[in-house]
Amino acid sequence: MKQGIFISYRRDTGSTMARMIYDRLRLEKKYPCFLDVEKLNAGNFREHIAQEMDKCDIFLLILSKNALNRCVDPHDNVRQEIELALEKHIPIIPVMSEDFAWPDPIPAGLESITDLNGVPYIQVYSEQFFERLYSFIGTIRAEERTRENASRPAAASGGKKKKLLPLIGAAVAVVLLAVLGFSRLGKDNLQNDQIGGTSEAETVPPRRRGCPKKPRSPKRRMARARRRSRSCRRASF
Repeated sequence: MKQGIFISYRRDTGSTMARMIYDRLRLEKKYPCFLDVEKLNAGNFREHIAQEMDKCDIFLLILSKNALNRCVDPHDNVRQEIELALEKHIPIIPVMSEDFAWPDPIPAGLESITDLNGVPYIQVYSEQFFERLYSFIGTIRAEERTRENASRPAAASGGKKKKLLPLIGAAVAVVLLAVLGFSRLGKDNLQNDQIGGTSEAETVPPRRRGCPKKPRSPKRRMARARRRSRSCRRASF
């Protein structure tokens, strides 16, 4: 979360107040702050302002006497700073001096800043002013942290889902390959069993009744003839 305070002011009437607030924020609260007198380099004004504003989360608008009167000019520096803050959706805190008055009419395009809650600066109550200013800054940053924390779980779960998708796809592919492999193996085993059973049946013929017996050997025939002759002799006696 970026944390910086951009201080916008009208130089001829608001530089003293801007410097005082800048010093107090840096010395008391150690807040990083941008003040163009301190940090703005030579070159394109709008580009430099945009770069510095990208580092900030709060836009402090010093409304000193006649601060907005010249904002009718589209090239006015204060106007350009306000427009960039609105464009980048940076929270704006108006700080109104005792002699500030809203111009009538409000410069076109800046009407929305009149609806913002501001912190009036009264010199004799300067300490109360700073307490209220610190409270505004703390509230804005607390709300921003709450929004960021609320958006993190959705983003994290979305990231986890994206990471899990390839793993789920790979697991499904492995399961499908395993199922197909087992199915193919079962079919091959069944075909092998059928082929093996057919060949065995064909190579081993079944036994049939009434098949002729094997012929006896000559020795067995001679022994059988001797037994018959002996039995005939006994019968004659």
